[in-house]
Amino acid sequence: MLTTRILGLKGSPTKIAKASDKVRKGAGEKVSLDPDESVSYIVDKLKVKHVI
Repeated sequence: MLTTRILGLKGSPTKIAKASDKVRKGAGEKVSLDPDESVSYIVDKLKVKHVI
């Protein structure tokens, strides 16, 4: 009886999900503020996202 052995990933008994399944992010947003307003804007955004 002749058997063929497959080497490498195709011969692996477990299948691994591809790393290229990426979730796309949103485009983001641009704002034009002076430095003082910018600081409060960023801090507010971080509080909303529960980072700080």
